[in-house]
Amino acid sequence: MKKFLLLCGAVLLLHTYALAQERTVSGRVTSTEDGSALPGVNVVVKGTTNGTVTDADGNYKLSVPSAQSALVFSFIGLKTSEVVVGERTVVDVSLALDVTQLSEVVVTGVGVATERRKLAISVESVSSDKLPQAPTASLDQALVGKVAGAQISSVSGDPGAQVQILLRGINTIQRGTTPMILVDGVQMGPTALNTLDLASVESVEIVQGAAAATIYGAQGANGVIQVITKKGKPGKVQIDFSTSIATNEFLNVGNLRKADMHAFATDANNNVVTSGGVPITLDNTDLTWSGGIVYNALDPNSNANKPYGANFKYYDHFDQFFATAKTTNNLLRLSGGKEKFDFSVSVSNNRQEAAVKNGGYVDRSNFTSNLGFEITKGLTLRSITQLAYTKNTVNHYIYGVFNSRPFVNFDEKDVDGDYGANYGGAGGVNGYNPNYFNQYTDDLVRTIDVIQSFDVTYKFPKFVEINSKFGLNYQNRERIFTILNQTENNNNQAVAYYWAGNFVDDETGEIDNYRTETSFRNSVTKATINFDLEKDFNLSLPIKTSTFSII
Repeated sequence: MKKFLLLCGAVLLLHTYALAQERTVSGRVTSTEDGSALPGVNVVVKGTTNGTVTDADGNYKLSVPSAQSALVFSFIGLKTSEVVVGERTVVDVSLALDVTQLSEVVVTGVGVATERRKLAISVESVSSDKLPQAPTASLDQALVGKVAGAQISSVSGDPGAQVQILLRGINTIQRGTTPMILVDGVQMGPTALNTLDLASVESVEIVQGAAAATIYGAQGANGVIQVITKKGKPGKVQIDFSTSIATNEFLNVGNLRKADMHAFATDANNNVVTSGGVPITLDNTDLTWSGGIVYNALDPNSNANKPYGANFKYYDHFDQFFATAKTTNNLLRLSGGKEKFDFSVSVSNNRQEAAVKNGGYVDRSNFTSNLGFEITKGLTLRSITQLAYTKNTVNHYIYGVFNSRPFVNFDEKDVDGDYGANYGGAGGVNGYNPNYFNQYTDDLVRTIDVIQSFDVTYKFPKFVEINSKFGLNYQNRERIFTILNQTENNNNQAVAYYWAGNFVDDETGEIDNYRTETSFRNSVTKATINFDLEKDFNLSLPIKTSTFSII
C-alpha cells in the first residue's frame, strides 16, 4: 500500500510539472515598414504541426509545450522569422519584406523598369545565364523549352531558319501567330529574332496574356517578346573572348529508311523486268531507264518480299544526302564604366552549315554597342546600336529524295560527268535529283540589318521626369539566284521537260535579282510626376502619387 501511494505521488508531480511547462502564448504580428497589422500570418511551433494564423488585427494565440519551444512566423512575400518563447507569454513580432521575392524588376512596353509585383499581367523572364551561349546558333532557338506555356519549336533543320513561336494563338487574319518583338523598348519590324547576337542579350521577357494590350496596345495581341541587351558595369575594363565549335546531324535513332524489299515483276534471276519480260537497264549516256517497271500497288496479292541486288540495287537515300555539319561561334566583347559613363561593345561571328550534302551555309556577323552617358546633372542618354550582316547560301532540293524509289543512285553521273535531273518514270514521277539542282543553280542571299535606339531621360528637381525614346529598324536584303545553262546535259535533253528555272521557259538558264529595303521607325515620349504629400509638402497626409502621360 505504501509503494502504491508513492507511485501515485510521483505521477501527480510529473503531471503538475508538465502543466507548468505547457503554456499559452499570444501576441501581435506587424509590418516593419509602417507598423500595420498583418492578418493571415502562419504561426507554427517549430518541428510540429501545432499552429494557427493571425486574425484581422494581426493577433494570435497558441499553446506551446515548453520554454525551449520556438515559434516560426511566415507569410508569402515576407521574410520568415523564428523566435524562441523562453519564459514569455506574450511574443510580438515584426516581419520585413522579402526583396528576393517581391523586388524582381521587369521592363514594360515603354522600356521602364517596374517591380513584378506591381504588374497586373504575367511576365516570364529568362536571364542570360539560362540562355545557352553555344552551340545554339540564334536567340529564338535558345528560347525553345525555356518559357512555360509558350509553344516555341523548330520546324526546319535548315541553317538560319526561324522557329515557330506561339504565345496566344491566331488573333488576326494576316498577322497569324507572330508575336510583337521589342529590343530595349524599341519595336522591331523587318529584322527577325534569330538575327540578334545571342551573346549580347542580358535577358528576355515574354508576355503571353491578353492583358498585355493594356501596355503594348493592339500590336501585342499575339503576345510580346522583349529583349534587353547587356550594359557595361562600373569598374575596370573587362575583355571577354570565346570560341566554340559543334557538330550537327540528323538523328536517325529508329533506322528510318525506305523499304529494302520490293514487289516489282522479276525474271528467274531476280532482274526487274518490263511488261515484255525484258530486264530493265540504265543507259550511262543520258541516265535513263530502258523501260518501265511492272507494279500494281492496289493488287491485294502484291507482296513486297523480293530483295534488291540484280539489275536494281538498293541505295539508302538518307545516308546519301544527310551529312554531319559544323556550327562555329566567335565573340570578342569589351565592357566597363565609371560614375557617369558605361559601355559594352562586342563583335561576333556565327557560321552554321546545313546538315545536307552540298546544302550551303549561313554566316552571320554582328556588331553591338551599348553606351550610356550622364551629360549633365539629371540628363542621361543611352545609345544602343546593333548591326548584322548575314550571308546565306543554303541551296538544296531535298524534296525529290522522298519521292524516288530506292534503286535510284543519285550520285551516279553520265559519261560527261554530269548529274541527271530525273531518271524517268521507273525511278518515280517526282524523283528529281537534288545533285542536279545543286550543280546547275546557285542561291545567294545577303542581308544587312540595323537596329538603333536612343533613350534620353531628364529629371527635373523633385517631381518631374521626362523620358523620350526613338528607334529605327532598317533592313536591306538582296538575293541573287543563278541558273546555269543546261542544254548540254544529256539527261536534260533526253527528258526535255525537266530543268531548273523560274521565269525562262527553256533550259538556257537565267539570273534572278531580288532586292528589298524596309525601314521601321517608332518613338515615344513620357512625362512622369511623382510626389509625396507628407514628405514633399509637409502635409499630414500619407499619400504618394504617380502620374504619367505618353506623348
